[in-house]
Amino acid sequence: MGTWRDNHLGLLSLLSWGLVAAVFTTMAILASGQPQPLPWAETQNETQAMQALRDSLDIGDASWPAYSDPCTSWIGVVCNNGLVISISISGQNISRTYSKPYPILAMDSLLLLLSLKSLTISDFWLPGMLPSSLGNMTTLETLTLSNSSLNGSIPSSLGQLSSLRTLTLSGNYISGNIPSELSNLGSLEELDLSSNMLSGTIPASLFSLPKLEVLDLSHNYLSGPIPDKMAGLIALRRLILAHNYFSGSIPRLESLQLLTDIDLSRNNLSGGVPAELGNLSRLITLGLNDNHLNGTVPPELTLCLQLQELNLGGNFLTGNLPLSTGALVNLKTLNVSSNGLSGILPSGFDSLVVLEAVDMAENNFYGPLPLDLTSISSLTVLNISDNFFNESLPSVLPNITITKKNCFSNLTRQHTDRACTKFYSDHGVQLVNPVPITNSSSGTSPNATAPVQAPRKGGKSKENDEKHLIPLFAGIGGGLGLILLVGVFALCVHRIERKERSGPSGATRSGGPVDSGFGSGGAGIIVSRLGEAFTYAQLQHATRKFSSSNLISQGHSGDLYKGLLENGQTVVVKRIETAKFKKDSYVPELEVYGRASHSRLVSLVGYCLERDDEKLLVYKYMPNGDLASALHTKGSPGPGDVLRSLDWITRLKVAIGAAEALAYLHHDSQPPLVHRDIKASSILLDDKFEVRLGSLSDVRSQDGDSHPGLIRRLLGLSQSSDQGMRDAGQAVASCAFDVYSYGKVLLELVSGKLGISGSSDPRTDAWLEWAVPLIDPHDKESLPKLVDPSLIVDEDLLEEVWAVAIIAKACLNPKPQKRPSMRHVLKALENPHKVVRQDFQFTDTLAIRTSSHSSWNEALFGSWRHSSVIPGTLREEYQLKAGGIGTGGRVEFPQSHTRRGSSDIVPEPISETDFPRSR
Repeated sequence: MGTWRDNHLGLLSLLSWGLVAAVFTTMAILASGQPQPLPWAETQNETQAMQALRDSLDIGDASWPAYSDPCTSWIGVVCNNGLVISISISGQNISRTYSKPYPILAMDSLLLLLSLKSLTISDFWLPGMLPSSLGNMTTLETLTLSNSSLNGSIPSSLGQLSSLRTLTLSGNYISGNIPSELSNLGSLEELDLSSNMLSGTIPASLFSLPKLEVLDLSHNYLSGPIPDKMAGLIALRRLILAHNYFSGSIPRLESLQLLTDIDLSRNNLSGGVPAELGNLSRLITLGLNDNHLNGTVPPELTLCLQLQELNLGGNFLTGNLPLSTGALVNLKTLNVSSNGLSGILPSGFDSLVVLEAVDMAENNFYGPLPLDLTSISSLTVLNISDNFFNESLPSVLPNITITKKNCFSNLTRQHTDRACTKFYSDHGVQLVNPVPITNSSSGTSPNATAPVQAPRKGGKSKENDEKHLIPLFAGIGGGLGLILLVGVFALCVHRIERKERSGPSGATRSGGPVDSGFGSGGAGIIVSRLGEAFTYAQLQHATRKFSSSNLISQGHSGDLYKGLLENGQTVVVKRIETAKFKKDSYVPELEVYGRASHSRLVSLVGYCLERDDEKLLVYKYMPNGDLASALHTKGSPGPGDVLRSLDWITRLKVAIGAAEALAYLHHDSQPPLVHRDIKASSILLDDKFEVRLGSLSDVRSQDGDSHPGLIRRLLGLSQSSDQGMRDAGQAVASCAFDVYSYGKVLLELVSGKLGISGSSDPRTDAWLEWAVPLIDPHDKESLPKLVDPSLIVDEDLLEEVWAVAIIAKACLNPKPQKRPSMRHVLKALENPHKVVRQDFQFTDTLAIRTSSHSSWNEALFGSWRHSSVIPGTLREEYQLKAGGIGTGGRVEFPQSHTRRGSSDIVPEPISETDFPRSR
């Protein structure tokens, strides 16, 4: 009995000591400040909220595995003590399942994440409006919703996020005004609303945010004057307001001593360049180009000793360049083109030891070209075209030097001697070594005399005998006169067409430039778009001495190699061996890049022209290859290889991207550019399956009118079909030909059948003869026979497939003048459901019941005439390449100030070759 009691007492004593130890251990942990495990119910609520968010965004198991812990297994999710504090969703690393037509941002789930500090969704398709309940997420410090197709307006409730430090809504379709409530965000350090459709004025209260470091409102439709009272932005470093419609003068910025970047380009600003900008000692980039600024270049700008990029081009500035320009020892790019500047260039350029690009085109500079400018070792691009420089061109020049339309005595393609002499006389300067007289212009010498008709010999005729011959001679003379008139007219048209058939550089339709030097096209080239000048050794090392293992393909304009630059960037190097390809075949392509800049064109990273036997062009590498290789790919999710196909959402995205590229070339370039080689292998795809159009070596200016009028048809100068649309083995430069080729690409996307685009063999023609009749604008019953069997689409998506097939049929109209323009094709692709809507008259076009191109426009867009602006699916953004002329990281449309983006609905037919320009 005693033993039993002793045992129990011992057990009770042990339990008592254990309880005391647990209490002391708990007190010690609390005293040390270590976090304690949260109640199970609290972490369970977080998990359920994240699962609901996963379902609403349609994220697949590959990125966010179902029924697993989000804190440990989900990409882009960061937790602290079991609570989600950061979510980062990017189209680059998060995959969708596409089980739902549209992903939805589930705010009910997000509001349950009580510790969430950072929400980032970028490059992830998320159509819909910004929910006003975002303002209830008061713990947020970072909110980024960029490049996600959001629309609607900015909710004023965002002004309640008092802890917010970064707000980024760039690259969407957000419209309306900027809410003044954003000025309540006292902790805000970065505000990026760029590349949207915002309108109205900037609220003045926005310029009182004391911690704001970055303000980017570029690429919108904002207007009115820029508020002059910015003294409250004491922390501001970057002010980016480019590509809007701001008017008035440049605001006073001298009090913002921390500013490093200013970009006010592509607006309607007037007045002078403020001398006070010279007080900004930390300024690195200054972009004031393409405004209406006047006056002189203030010499005070040379006090900005840290300045690396200065862009004053495209204004109405006059006077000389400041004599102290050489003080800008850190300057890399200088653009003063398209102004009214004049005078002899000052000395001192030799102190600009890091200068890389200079554009002085379209001014009135004269005198000799300073050797201390041309001999700068770092200078790779120099554009001095359309000035009045004279004497001889220095022997030491940068790799790319554009010199046309000057008064150099040792060059061709210069101003006439008469123009040079008159210019120098007007400026009171003696012309040294004038241009040799060239009688290239036609005309009769003023001393020439007209021939005198000799008196007619013979006997005197009776008047009565001649009267009856008068009607006969009159008829014969009239007929001969009409024939002569028609012949002269036809000859003139023929000469005009031959002139128009020259490419952007004056290239003929066979592809060669008029002369061998770069830049024969003139001052339209923006040299900063050509990228970096590489050495041959650098590119030889990048491609492992052009190893066969690095060879990607052998193209018709050069061999393509994969390369790795020293900075780790993967590129594609085109090797043009002059023994295999035409010596100057690279020139037209460089000139295309010098004129055209669009996010839908594959980026030119740089070039190497130092060797005579080889020319090298360097492009950005596209991870997903081209459409021909990406449409069907092999994958191995399980045992054995399976064939994977692009889903319909991605295919439509590719179709719209390619249409945007062609619409830019056809409608926003001046003169219109024609690709001439549209096919699946020309449509390149980056890591997000965004289109980057390649194969630009055949791009040329359009050959005259792609929709000929009555007189041209009477003279036999028009073509009723694509017969004869190739000349010397190449496609002629006709926008209608591009549209036809693009129609084939659309059929490839719909049918999944490759090899249709870029081919004109009998088998392709036979397939088209079978496929096109299956597309009935009134009934989709026959459509399944054409649709790719690997596509899985619901009824809603099937209507989109049907609409794209209808658009393809319109593009393949055998009569070029009845094909739609790429602008209208783009509108239809962005609104595919409208194409098949019963009250939409697009079907009349495809039944070929219209008789003219304007009727096509009316039929296609008649029902949209009174609708609001429908945004496109992809924003047109222009990124400046490294070393580009300072525009704050943006490059705009060349020679275009008024924007006609893909989101504009055209209520009436517009001329396809002549669009309004602001200057």
